[in-house]
Amino acid sequence: MKRLLITTFIPIFLLFNSLLLLSVPIVAEPQAKSQLPEVPCQLSMGLSEWLPYQSISDSGIPSGFQIDLLKQITAEAGCEFSYQSVKSSEGIESVATGKLDVRMNATPSDERREFANFSIPYRNEFMLLYSTPAWLQRCQTMSLRELIERGFRLAVQKGVVFGKELRDIQANPVLNRKLIYINNDSPHVDLVNQLNLDGIIEDA
Repeated sequence: MKRLLITTFIPIFLLFNSLLLLSVPIVAEPQAKSQLPEVPCQLSMGLSEWLPYQSISDSGIPSGFQIDLLKQITAEAGCEFSYQSVKSSEGIESVATGKLDVRMNATPSDERREFANFSIPYRNEFMLLYSTPAWLQRCQTMSLRELIERGFRLAVQKGVVFGKELRDIQANPVLNRKLIYINNDSPHVDLVNQLNLDGIIEDA
């Protein structure tokens, strides 16, 4: 069974239909409504620390803008969600292996479509290159490939699908070895300072 990957949130009626498709078995022949067995809609979702959109406490209590909206949607759909704290790099894999049913903020890709369905996004997200002052001027005139070729220490988060320019760099074995892959949800400024990086790619 395919799981659901939510790139961003969508109108209530669209997500409502998607959740029902995931949780209600197909009936071979029409039956009267009273004869249909009641099937509880229970789905598991993985959450990562990404304030103010989503967060989960040590005791498993979720919070954030996306959680508030999701609660309204699940109330309409008649579904119950259980929440698990997972690292960003592990969330998609957990959906692929069936450990989780739903994952938010997932970028569509052909590989992921083999095991999951994607919702319709409710907003566009822009990824920006954050740089230290030493590289700021060169970032204005050079391509990302040129920066990396000249020694720019760029950190990218594991398990994230980026735009074509960065995907092409990752597909090049020589350039890919120059990237620093991180498994960390800390703010980008902290990562640059802690790991002595020159820059990091984050959403706007």
